[in-house]
Amino acid sequence: MEITKNVRIYFKFGEPDIDEEDMHEIDLQISWNDSKATGQSALSLDTAIQNWVQQNVSYHWEEVQEEE
Repeated sequence: MEITKNVRIYFKFGEPDIDEEDMHEIDLQISWNDSKATGQSALSLDTAIQNWVQQNVSYHWEEVQEEE
């Protein structure tokens, strides 16, 4: 059985108590297959969101040198 939920994900960068202006949000509709039908434990919404972030959010970094 496929489950579909509408969710809003809040991305925070920096300290846990940051201002709302430093928070980024994304609204999406997420669907996943409920594995109860196959006899396995059901995939939770939290796990489905973690999987979505892992598969869809990327980053790039580079080391920078401070100018003197």
